[in-house]
Amino acid sequence: MAYDANKPADDQYIALGPGDIRTNLEGLITGRNVDAQKIMGYSPGNGSGNIPLNNGMVNTNLNADTLDGSHAADFAGVNHDHDDATTSTDGFMSNTDKAKLDGVASGAEVNQNAFYDFIVRNAGLFYHIFATSKTDSVQLLDGANITITPDTVNKTITFAVSGTVPAASGAAYAANADTVDGLHAAAFAAASHTTHTGEASSIAATGYKKFADGMIINWGLVTDIPANSGNKSLTFALAFPNNWFSIALASGDNGGFYGAAIEYYTPSKSGVVLVNRSTAIKSCYVIAIGN
Repeated sequence: MAYDANKPADDQYIALGPGDIRTNLEGLITGRNVDAQKIMGYSPGNGSGNIPLNNGMVNTNLNADTLDGSHAADFAGVNHDHDDATTSTDGFMSNTDKAKLDGVASGAEVNQNAFYDFIVRNAGLFYHIFATSKTDSVQLLDGANITITPDTVNKTITFAVSGTVPAASGAAYAANADTVDGLHAAAFAAASHTTHTGEASSIAATGYKKFADGMIINWGLVTDIPANSGNKSLTFALAFPNNWFSIALASGDNGGFYGAAIEYYTPSKSGVVLVNRSTAIKSCYVIAIGN
């Protein structure tokens, strides 16, 4: 039951007073309503000798049992020593750091901005020019009609030929120019070339040859042309895109070619129809020219 400051009342019956007193005592005990200034003679606070408060302030001379759950034995003292590190056992540094430190030579210095060596190729052989001291240097010298241009910003060296190299053995044949009349090699055809731009061909019984200027020659063999005005067609291997100009025929009996009555009619860009005016089956070679 809760504490009631109005009981017992001043004007109530005496017989009712003990019960109210007991009720209020129980309320004081269970409700913890007592605001004591001291407990067993000690006052709460953050100073030395106070009952320590958890209020974010440092409690002077407070001797705690643990710090963040760890006892004092779990920490090193202010004055403490470390074992020496070896390449296999950790100490004041890790064993890997000790191994790395042991690898530094006595008298070692900070690396300089230097080149290890120069590699020079001459007549297919490579030569190494090594530095013999940490301040050693290599000189590059210009020569007759040879210029050397250094670029200290991009750290490049450009070699160039100026004028005509005097007394160059076989210079007319040995010189490997970058361009000829301003044109690179890609602008020319190789000496061994067999076709030109725009050329094409199909070398077969019925084939064609297309030239760079657009002219096309088609050819083919038509066999077994029926007799008595029978006809048979030849389809060109490559149709003429624009015009056909001329058609030549060479006809004869199957197995031999000589004068025979073969005519053509309705020629087109894609083929021609052959007519056999004789009384025997014929064959005929055809050559057509167009573009």
